[in-house]
Amino acid sequence: MAGGNLDKKLDVKTGDEIESLADNFNFMTGELKNYMANLTRITAAEERTKTELSVATEIQRGMLPKNFPADERVDLFASMKVAKAVGGDFYDFYFLDENRLVITIADVSDKGVPAALFMVMTKTLLKDNILTNPENLSAVMFETNNQLCQQNDADMFVTMFTAIIDLSSGEMTFANAGHNPPLVRREKNFSMLARAQSPIFGTIPDLNFPSKKIRLVPGDAIFLYTDGVTEAMDINHELFGEKRLQLALEKISAADDAKKILADVNAAVKNFVGSAPQSDDITMLALVLQA
Repeated sequence: MAGGNLDKKLDVKTGDEIESLADNFNFMTGELKNYMANLTRITAAEERTKTELSVATEIQRGMLPKNFPADERVDLFASMKVAKAVGGDFYDFYFLDENRLVITIADVSDKGVPAALFMVMTKTLLKDNILTNPENLSAVMFETNNQLCQQNDADMFVTMFTAIIDLSSGEMTFANAGHNPPLVRREKNFSMLARAQSPIFGTIPDLNFPSKKIRLVPGDAIFLYTDGVTEAMDINHELFGEKRLQLALEKISAADDAKKILADVNAAVKNFVGSAPQSDDITMLALVLQA
C-alpha cells in the first residue's frame, strides 16, 4: 500500500482490533483510490478549460486589427489588456477608401466568454453596416442597434464610439452610444468631446443615434478609451478618474506619436493602481494627424 498499490487488500480474520485495523486500512485505500481518480478527472477538466480559454484568447486577439495604417497622413496605435482570459472590449479601424478612415472603440457589459461573443457580434454588425451605408452614420447606428436587440437573449449591452475621418479634409463624423467621451488635442491641450447624449446599444430598438462633426487639423490628436482606464482602482478603491487621465495626457509632448501616447497613459494608470489587481478590461486607441 505504501508503495502505491491501492488495489491490495488486507485479509485478516482475527476477530480483534487487528482485524478492525485491517478493515479500516481497506476502507482507507478504497477512498484514497476514488479520491485520486476524481482528482485526475477534475484536473483533466481544468486543463481542458484552460486550453479552451487560451484558444479563445488567441481567437479574440486575432479579430483585433494589428496592421496599423501605413499612411503618411495619420499615425494610429491601439491596445487592449483584458481583465480575464477574454474580454468584452474591442477596438477597430479600417479604410473605406483612400481618404476615409473608420475608428471604433466599444465596451460590452460584463466580462469573460459571454461578453467576448457579444463583442464579436457587435463588431461584425457595425462594420457591415458602415461598409453598406458610409454616408449616413446615424442610420448605421440605428440599424446596428436594432440588429443587436433582436439577438440579445442574454440582455447584454454595449457602449460605443465610432467615427469616420476624412484625411483629405480633416472632417470627423462621429456618433457616441453611451460611451466615455474621447479627448481631442489641439496644440498642447486635450479637451473632452461632448458627453454622449445617445443611449447604450442593444437594449431598446428603434432608437436614434445622432451624428456630429468636427474638423481636425494637422497635429491634432484624438484619444479613445474604455472605462477600464478611468475606473482603474488602487488598493484603497479610489478611481483613476477623468481628471488624472486628462493630466496624464497633457504631460505628453506634441511630438509624441500615437504609440507613445498609449504607453504614457498606461504607465500613469499602472503607477496609480500599484499592487491592486486589474478590475476591468483596459482598451485605448490614439490617432494623430500628421503635419
